[in-house]
Amino acid sequence: MALEDELSVKYPSQLPPISDGRNPHVMIVGAGLGGLLLAILLDKAGIPYEIYERAKEVKPLGAVMTLNAGIFPALEQLGFYEELVKLSLPVTWTSVYHGDMTEIIRLKTKLADVIGYDHIVFPRPEFYDLVLSRVPREKIHFNKKVMSLEQNKEGVMIRCSDGTTYHGDILVGADGAYSGVRQALYKRMDKARILPPSDLEELNKGYICMVGTTRPLDP
Repeated sequence: MALEDELSVKYPSQLPPISDGRNPHVMIVGAGLGGLLLAILLDKAGIPYEIYERAKEVKPLGAVMTLNAGIFPALEQLGFYEELVKLSLPVTWTSVYHGDMTEIIRLKTKLADVIGYDHIVFPRPEFYDLVLSRVPREKIHFNKKVMSLEQNKEGVMIRCSDGTTYHGDILVGADGAYSGVRQALYKRMDKARILPPSDLEELNKGYICMVGTTRPLDP
């Protein structure tokens, strides 16, 4: 079943008033890296939030992840850049190969000399655990599959598969590249003929990544 058929959107005329001049209450759908990092930012800003995750428990996925220097000042402000560096390795050179694996060129990177940070590589599950540790567990509601949302000028309500409902001022779809929240909104916008044609196109990843694995090597 397609995501847009699983999650419906309604805009009824009546919903309980939510906004009253206070900080907006943010509902985040999805407890992946995007949702957790947003939660940390909201906490720093003093903005209340809750996270709703469809899984029953946290299961960090993925293997190796890399980040470049552009994001590191933000991670420093969030307070866990140094911890990330401890579980990372620096990328100090890059090699380019022919298809037969003969080396074309090896480039030594000098990012740290120029901008103060190295390009780093690290295990994605460990990075996820680090980010997760900064979000209070009571803020994350597991086994909450969002089935529908209703919205008017005063706020938004989500209804989960277990029958529970939650109200907030802002709803963020952080539930993956094929977000159910986004697809439900797209379906509504498409019917109203206000969806940009580009949003109906296949998701373009823009690149291909090939990852090789080996047995443990002697450094």
